[in-house]
Amino acid sequence: MLNTVKCYNRIIPAAKLAPSKNLMMIKSQKRLSEFTLGALLMGCLSAHAQSLPAVQQHSLRAPAGIKIDGKTTEWSNRFQAYNKATGIYYTMANDSTNLYLAIQAKNPVIVRKILGGSMVFTVNGSVKKGNKQVAFTFPLLSSSVSAGIGIYLKQRIGLTPAKTKNIYGRDSLLLLINTTLINNLKQIRVKGVKAFADTTLSVYNDLGIKVRALFDTNNALTCELAIPLKYLKLPGTMPARFNYQIKLNELYANTAKFGGAYTLVGK
Repeated sequence: MLNTVKCYNRIIPAAKLAPSKNLMMIKSQKRLSEFTLGALLMGCLSAHAQSLPAVQQHSLRAPAGIKIDGKTTEWSNRFQAYNKATGIYYTMANDSTNLYLAIQAKNPVIVRKILGGSMVFTVNGSVKKGNKQVAFTFPLLSSSVSAGIGIYLKQRIGLTPAKTKNIYGRDSLLLLINTTLINNLKQIRVKGVKAFADTTLSVYNDLGIKVRALFDTNNALTCELAIPLKYLKLPGTMPARFNYQIKLNELYANTAKFGGAYTLVGK
């Protein structure tokens, strides 16, 4: 049977099409298929985000054996809230020793804002106004490092399986991105803690303040933070309740932020 192509309601034998036009139609159909698949994936992500509240509604006990490693394994790859104003997913939890915060950004624009301008997590020691605040700024990266990661990430996003003959395949680029991130994420800025002066701490400090960031195979950036409760100026009565704020893009004028309240889970 002669192969045919439908064009403007006419059936034309494929053999009569110029090779270049035939190839253009095939490429066009391929691009449309890739676009449709991408749109479906984005639609699924959007539907999931819309099903979550803008601010976390319930307190959580931290998973047993939790590790601050930039992975969402302990959280079962799920988050408690999606804040549209900032474009981030997040979960807050605690145990008897630490407060934990896991934040994830999937939108490349939001990822670039976090890498270039950092995030600030602020805790107000109670739900009353006027209390002294404690703030933690992370991830801290130089402009050249954040720009370099952004370039690698853009290359990886545009690298379809058909293009993996590139010098850097998708897996290699992910390894390069995460290695660069880990090797350069060496500090966290701390403000308002009574135990020591406002300072920039090493991420390898012996104070129990931990931070880690990592990209996953879907190009989402996850940042995890652990803070000993003793540094948060919380009320002595249990269960302690406090206000918090998460702010993105601190270094620029178009800062995005939101806040909420959290009650510690008791023993």
